[in-house]
Amino acid sequence: MPDFTITIPDKALPALQRTVDLYNGNNGAQLSLRDWLELHALELALQEQFAAAIDTIKAQTEAQAQADFDAAIKAERQRLIAEMK
Repeated sequence: MPDFTITIPDKALPALQRTVDLYNGNNGAQLSLRDWLELHALELALQEQFAAAIDTIKAQTEAQAQADFDAAIKAERQRLIAEMK
């Protein structure tokens, strides 16, 4: 696996560390700054695929919700009609 070295200005390090600490706190993680940078570089590389997957999941969820809604309306109509007989 390729290994890269990057240089981060000393002045940026405290702000980056606060960001990592916030991320860790919000996500129950214990990432080091290096691990956090690696994770976010991978997320950037995957963002188009992830966005497409989100769109697919959203469409599937909406279709299922519509099908459930339609079935519930049909069942309620049938129940009300049956009560009238």
